[in-house]
Amino acid sequence: QRIAELQHCIGDFERISDHALNIAQAVNKMQAKEMAFSSKASKELEVFSSAVTDIMDLTTKVFVEEDKTMAKCVEPLEEVIDKLNKEVKKRHVKRLRKGKCSVDMGFILADLSTDFERIADHCSNIAICIIQEGQEDIEAHEYLESLDKGEDTQFRESYLAYNEKYVLP
Repeated sequence: QRIAELQHCIGDFERISDHALNIAQAVNKMQAKEMAFSSKASKELEVFSSAVTDIMDLTTKVFVEEDKTMAKCVEPLEEVIDKLNKEVKKRHVKRLRKGKCSVDMGFILADLSTDFERIADHCSNIAICIIQEGQEDIEAHEYLESLDKGEDTQFRESYLAYNEKYVLP
């Protein structure tokens, strides 16, 4: 069972690296074509990427230390990242309608946002795997459903703290 858990986590880390490569390629494309985001979009992406960096750091530490308590801090941050993803895309559409951003930059922004959000999803998978380790009675879907129902006060407190930390300008 331990080997299966490790393989699952390794698969998630591999997918994270695929998304990181996508991000690097997008940045290289922007540099090669001398493209840049608007200052507002850049500031939003700074907040967004900071949250993604933090979830990656947290998840790596959770995995290395096999810390189930710390693992429970990943899902609230993943939820905040989901919220950031939706808001960044919504704000882009507003800028596009006002002519403050181009369609080409919109495609790049959408791709970056999707990669950021998927990295967070894979971090969540890894954390849930650590939480489930050695506990056959915990199912991932049941765990996530209990969080959706607000049955976990630690989740709610962490979510609110992350929500305050990662506020878009």
